Amino acid sequence: MLGNNTSDYSATRSVASGSTTPSLSTYESVTPYGHVTPLPQQNNCFLNKYVSIKELGKGAYGSVLLAKRATPTNNPKQDPLQQQPYVAIKCQQITETIPSPVPSTTTSTTSTSPPPNIIRERLNIPAAYIRELMVLQTMTRSCIKDSFPFLVQLLDHGKDVDRAYLVLEYCPSTLACSLRERSCFNMNWSAHITYQLTLTLAYLSIHGIMHRDMKPSNIMLQHTTPGNPPLIKLIDFGLARREWVPARPYSPAVQTVIYRAPEVFFQQEFPVGGGRAGKQYTSAIDVWSVACIFAECLTGKQLFKGESEIAVRQDIVETLGRPEEDCFEFETLEIVGALHPGKSLKARFQRHCSEHPGFLALMEGMFEYSPKKRLTPSAILLHPFFASIKEHYERWVELVI
Repeated sequence: MLGNNTSDYSATRSVASGSTTPSLSTYESVTPYGHVTPLPQQNNCFLNKYVSIKELGKGAYGSVLLAKRATPTNNPKQDPLQQQPYVAIKCQQITETIPSPVPSTTTSTTSTSPPPNIIRERLNIPAAYIRELMVLQTMTRSCIKDSFPFLVQLLDHGKDVDRAYLVLEYCPSTLACSLRERSCFNMNWSAHITYQLTLTLAYLSIHGIMHRDMKPSNIMLQHTTPGNPPLIKLIDFGLARREWVPARPYSPAVQTVIYRAPEVFFQQEFPVGGGRAGKQYTSAIDVWSVACIFAECLTGKQLFKGESEIAVRQDIVETLGRPEEDCFEFETLEIVGALHPGKSLKARFQRHCSEHPGFLALMEGMFEYSPKKRLTPSAILLHPFFASIKEHYERWVELVI
C-alpha cells in the first residue's frame, strides 16, 4: 500500500466539485505560443457563436480550437457555457456526400430517435462523430446528475456546410504534455491519476461503454494547488463503443499500439459481414491501457516499445513471458516466438516494488494476459495498495461499486 505521505487533497476536491475554471493566462503560461489573437470568423456558420482564440491541435480529420462564447446569455446560471468561459471546440471535417436512405416501412413504437447509421446518412456526418456525440450526450447527463468529475463534458454541438462541431470543457494540459515537461511523477501522483482513471472506467462500465483509446494524450489534467495531485478528465470518445454481453466481435483497429491489450493483438479474427473481420474483447482492454499509463507515469517512459505491431507484441512477451496456450479463446500464437519466462515486472520496477508493498501484485493483476483473470476496475479500486488514498474518492467509489 502507499505510505502516509499523501498531500492535502482539499484543493483537488474543490475542483472536482466544479468550483475552479482554468484561465486564459494559464493557457498562455503552459504553451510556447505567447500572445493569442482571435481567428477570423466565418459567415453563417456554427463558429459565429464563439470567438475562436487559437488552434490547439490538428489531425487527419479536423482540428481543435480554443474559444469562448461570443455573446453572453441573459440567464448565465442556466447556460453551462457561462460556467466555462473558455471551451475546446473539436472540428470534424465532412469529406464525402452520403445519400439519404430509403425510408423504412416499419416504425418503432419505443423510440423516436433513428439508428446512428440513419442519422449519419441524413446529416452527412462521419459515423465516428455521431458515435462520440451520442456517448458524450449520455455521459454528460449522467456526470451532471452524479457530480462525477473525471469525464469531459459536452457543452454544445452543431454543424455547417463542411464541418461538424463538439464544444467541450477546456483544460490547459494533457498527461502526455505533463510527462514531457516533468519526465515522470512520484508514486503518490501516479497512484492518484491511476485511481481516477480506474474510477472513470468503472463509471463507463456502469453505462456499458468501452473507451478503446486510453492513452496519456487523451487524459486532460486540471492542476490545483501546487503539490497536490491533478484532476483528470478523460476525452476523445471517437472509438468508444457499447459493450455487448456476451461479447461480440469488434473492430481490431482500436487502441494505440503501445497501449493495446494482448487479446486485441493475439486473438484470431472473425468474419462480421460486409467483407470485414472483428475480434472478441471486453472492457478489460481499457484496464490494460491504464496499467501501461500507470507504468509510464512512474518512469516517464512507455513500458512496451517498438516501431511496429510485431515489435510491440514481442516486447510484451519479453517483459511478461509467453502466454499460456489456452489464455485466449480462438487464439493464434504463431506471432509469439519467445519461450523464455520474460524479464518480469519485478525487474522493471525493482525500486517501486521494494518501497511500496502491494504494488507488484497490483501490476501483475492489471497485466494478466487473460482478460478473464485481469483485475476488474472494482477490484482495483478496492486493492490494498490504494488503501491510503481511497478515502479521498469514497463518494465516487460508492457510486460505481
